[in-house]
Amino acid sequence: MPSAFSDTGNRNFNLAVQLGIWAELDGTGLGFDSSAGFTLPNGVTRCQGVGWANGYKSW
Repeated sequence: MPSAFSDTGNRNFNLAVQLGIWAELDGTGLGFDSSAGFTLPNGVTRCQGVGWANGYKSW
């Protein structure tokens, strides 16, 4: 994947910061950045730009 332009990188960073602050204050789940991979039921692993999971547990 090619690098994002600086304005896109800044928007993505700010989104991750806002989600992280909210997740910490909310306390009901965990926040994840784009480096986190999740294995889906069909066995493939996918990454999101930024995400949150309620009651997340690692299998």
